[in-house]
Amino acid sequence: MATLTSKLEAVNTMLGYIGEAPINSIATASALPLSAALAKNILDEVSREVQSDGWQFNTVENFKLAQGIPAGTFQVPANTLQVDAVDRSYDIVQRGLNLWDRYMNSKTFTVEYLYVDMTFLLDWEDLPEQARRYITIKAGRVFQSRLVGSRELESLIMRDEMMAKARLEETDGRNSDITVFDNYDVAARIGINRNVFRGVGTANGGGGNYVAPCVCPDGGTVVPSTPGQILTDEAFEALITEDSISITTEA
Repeated sequence: MATLTSKLEAVNTMLGYIGEAPINSIATASALPLSAALAKNILDEVSREVQSDGWQFNTVENFKLAQGIPAGTFQVPANTLQVDAVDRSYDIVQRGLNLWDRYMNSKTFTVEYLYVDMTFLLDWEDLPEQARRYITIKAGRVFQSRLVGSRELESLIMRDEMMAKARLEETDGRNSDITVFDNYDVAARIGINRNVFRGVGTANGGGGNYVAPCVCPDGGTVVPSTPGQILTDEAFEALITEDSISITTEA
């Protein structure tokens, strides 16, 4: 049965870049040849570097963090790479494994829980194949440059590295389900999703209020902001493209 790239296979790929024979095991670090030990260390180093960028597969949003010991302090897991408070009224940073409140200049908090967005350093076995491939090739380029230093080899590996990174970014983008149309300004300008609520626009010159299209039974009318005021989709799109119209979002 086909399997994902193992860490041993990744190390052997790196050794192959410099023309060395593959090894059978990386379980005992002290028994590894010097080049294999260096390859393994560089692989871990690059994995940490790549994962620090924060990807869909190693990021958790709205993570509920409870107070630790001593009371009033918050500790994060040992494999935490990045952390940020969901509530923007807090300005926190990570110091070691503790959270630090930059506003209060203290590590002591008065709340019982904090909701944070966290990026974790995952073990090799927990990485998706696209990430394993990218990390392997990038680590191979770094390994070759430190041990051999061939400009020609580096350029060849760089080409594969760019392709692997593109595949990882494509996969990560699909998993995040984000499109350019999630941005209101983009959707409004090109006329996408006309039958959803958009906001209220005020004409600075004429003082008239116009309500954006919303989900209606007939799909073609809009809710007027003043009695008797009806605006078609086309008319609203024409209005929001004028510089004299300001748009503000309302719930």
